[in-house]
Amino acid sequence: MTRKTVKSVSFNAMVKFFMQSYGVPTKKDINKLHERLDRIEQLPRSQALPCF
Repeated sequence: MTRKTVKSVSFNAMVKFFMQSYGVPTKKDINKLHERLDRIEQLPRSQALPCF
């Protein structure tokens, strides 16, 4: 009978797993949200009627 070797899990993989499991936003997620908010804030300015 052969022994199975246990492969250790890297710390980065473990952190990534917990972040995905608990829905913790990453820096990339926050940056995407910030860009979307900037676009939403610019909408009223770009669609405003010119004042005469």
